[in-house]
Amino acid sequence: MRTFDIGPTIKPDMSNYLIHMTDKKSLYNILEEGGSVNCGLIKSYIPKGANSESFEHKITCFTESPIYALGAFMKISSRRKSEQMQFGIGFKKNFMVNKGVRPTIYIDWPTLTNLLSLKNSEKMQDKNKVSDLLDHLSSLAHPLGENYQRQGFSWEREWRFVNEIGFEFNYDDIGLICCPESEKAILKVILGDFASDIVFIDTSHKYNVHSQLIIHSEEMDKIKTV
Repeated sequence: MRTFDIGPTIKPDMSNYLIHMTDKKSLYNILEEGGSVNCGLIKSYIPKGANSESFEHKITCFTESPIYALGAFMKISSRRKSEQMQFGIGFKKNFMVNKGVRPTIYIDWPTLTNLLSLKNSEKMQDKNKVSDLLDHLSSLAHPLGENYQRQGFSWEREWRFVNEIGFEFNYDDIGLICCPESEKAILKVILGDFASDIVFIDTSHKYNVHSQLIIHSEEMDKIKTV
């Protein structure tokens, strides 16, 4: 089996989708801001908190977290909970890899600092070629956060698309939409005939159901050991 096709029914911690999580207003904007009919655009940005002197790449972020785990984003992050980021748009991982989307590289801070400083080194031979390589690597790099109280964001399992404008797509590229059940009807109207090929997921409900299954399984394991 090909790696990018592996889903949670084969390996429960895997997903064959990459999903951009967002809020309600942003999802509707994404679907309506494409350059032509039946096209969308996820705009790129320089991440909040990034040092603008060392990180100047505009990126679009996705997660490879399994669908049943997406509800944890609001459980773990108070900011995402306050912004009601239970909406999202997902694409098949194979499609995204072919588009140039790549996994984020989580690196400890000393190594990341050295990587970023090498970009501007005057001592490197074949400076242009090495600088281009380091620039590409730095666009995918993120601090591991091992010394921070909250220990960083590696739990997000982030992938990135590096582009000044953002990630453009056609409606028939969409694999799934994350939204509460109450939003499904209007989203189907916007997507028209394309909606029939899209999976609609209420991530909060799916997360709660799966979490209860895990709790029940752990309780059963304890009973068996008595």
